[in-house]
Amino acid sequence: MASTLIEWFESKEEWEGTVTELKNQILNFADKERKAEIPKASNKFSERLVRLSSFLRKVGIDVRRKRTKRGSIIAITTIEKIEQ
Repeated sequence: MASTLIEWFESKEEWEGTVTELKNQILNFADKERKAEIPKASNKFSERLVRLSSFLRKVGIDVRRKRTKRGSIIAITTIEKIEQ
């Protein structure tokens, strides 16, 4: 799922929306093989995204969750890659 999200986000600087909106965008972007590794349930997708967030930061993608009156919003932005 990480490689699919990274490729999807390559042409973007930021994105914001619900977990379901993000999941649907990633599923629409992914090829048939990669779709199989993406959780279909939004709560499982969200859990996987949380687990991947530290790795994504290392490659220059920051994923944050914001609470609003509308519910949980995912905000994704580009950041400087973390050098090791």
